Amino acid sequence: MRVAFFGTPEPAARLLDALLRGGYEVAPVVTAEDKPKGRGLQLEQSPVKRLALKNGLTVFTPKSLKESSFVEAFNRFRADVAVVCAYGRLIPKPMLAAVPKGFVNVHYSLLPKYRGASCVPYAILFGEKTSGVSMILLDEGLDTGPILEQYTLEVEPQDTAGTLMEKLTRLAEARLTPALQNYLEGKTSPKPQEGAASYCPLLKKEDAALDFRLEPEVLVNFTRAMHPWPKAYCFWKNERIVVHRARAETMKDPSLLSAPTGTAVKTGEMLGIVAKGGLFVPELLQREGRKVVDNAAFLRGFPEIIGAPFTGTTP
Repeated sequence: MRVAFFGTPEPAARLLDALLRGGYEVAPVVTAEDKPKGRGLQLEQSPVKRLALKNGLTVFTPKSLKESSFVEAFNRFRADVAVVCAYGRLIPKPMLAAVPKGFVNVHYSLLPKYRGASCVPYAILFGEKTSGVSMILLDEGLDTGPILEQYTLEVEPQDTAGTLMEKLTRLAEARLTPALQNYLEGKTSPKPQEGAASYCPLLKKEDAALDFRLEPEVLVNFTRAMHPWPKAYCFWKNERIVVHRARAETMKDPSLLSAPTGTAVKTGEMLGIVAKGGLFVPELLQREGRKVVDNAAFLRGFPEIIGAPFTGTTP
C-alpha cells in the first residue's frame, strides 16, 4: 500500500515518521517550498522535507498543486491513499480524484468546531475544556469532509497553544497508523460532520495585542492562546511589553473600580492591570530586548510604570 504524504511543520513531520515506523511505503512527499530565514535570509527546508530526505524519500515542493509538471510526476507514483497534516493549501479536485482511497486529513480539533489553520489557539481562546484529533476524508471544502475517527483529550487550565499542540500531536502519532489501517481494510465508514461549524483564520502577529476592555479571564485565555506564537503583547508609551503567562484577580481595592482599563496598579507587591471587572496580573513579562522575568522582578526594575496606562497599540 503506497501512501503519499502532504505536510510542512514539525507536527506533520512526526506523523510522517509514524507512517514510516508503521511500515508504510511513503511516496511521494509533498511539502512547502524552502523559505528564507534569519538575518542572512538563507533558504531553510521544512521539517517534513528534512525528515523525508533523511529517509531517502522523493520530495516535491511545488509552487502550485495545479502545475502540470508536478501533477504528471505525482500521478506516476500511483499512490493508493494520501495523508495530509498542516500542508498549508487546499488540495484541488483533480488531485483528490486521482488517489483511489482519497486523502485522509489529520486535523487538531473536534470537527466541525475550529476548522482552519489556527484550530489549536482558538480552542484555548474560547476556553474549551476538551479538544482532540479528527481524521477526515478531504473534499473540496476547508476541513468539511466526512469523519473517519475522532479522539478526545482534556484541555487543562494551564495549557497553552504550545502544550496543547504537543499533546494533540502525541495523540495523533499514536492513532494515525491504526486508524489508517482500519479505513483501508473497510472497518470504518466515513460519517458526515454534525453540529455547528466554526472557522479559525490564520493568526498574524498583530492579532496578539491585548485589549484591556475585556474581562481578565478572557485575557488570560488569550495569553495562553497566543503562546508560544505570536505571544500576547501590549504597549507602555512606545515600548512593546510581551506577556508570556498571566492570571486573573478580583479587585481587592475598591478605589480601583473607577480606574480606566489598562491602568497599571499594585496588587500586594505585584503589578496588576485594570481590565473589565477585575485585574489582569501578568506573571511572566518581557521588555523589548530584555530577558523574560517574573512579575515582582519586572516591577522592581520598572517601578515608574504604576499608574501608567497600558494599551494594545502604540500611542
